[in-house]
Amino acid sequence: MNYIFPETKFVRENNKDTQIDHVTSEIYEFMYSKPNTDEEKEEAMDLYHSIETLFRIWERQGVDMDAVRQKVFEKNRARGYYTTCEICEGKGWFFGQKCIVCDGIGVLKDGKVEDD
Repeated sequence: MNYIFPETKFVRENNKDTQIDHVTSEIYEFMYSKPNTDEEKEEAMDLYHSIETLFRIWERQGVDMDAVRQKVFEKNRARGYYTTCEICEGKGWFFGQKCIVCDGIGVLKDGKVEDD
């Protein structure tokens, strides 16, 4: 699993239930932050960080979070939730700003040009 934050001490100190309580508290802090402010964005990121910590706790307990992520990805892809790439005609979808199939430049990774 790829994370954007370093591991917190709570991965080793908290159990799943304690961390879920913390996630819940972060949800409330986000919900009651002032809309359209830095505070709102920071509270959203705090929530994300708390959820990452929960995922790490589950990993320490033996849960394969990559497999969980893949299952959710496949479920949501089948539902049509992901933005698909127009350049490669829906073969790829975006992570960040680039298509995972053609890098968003119209050339597939095997070298075939798709936008000609």
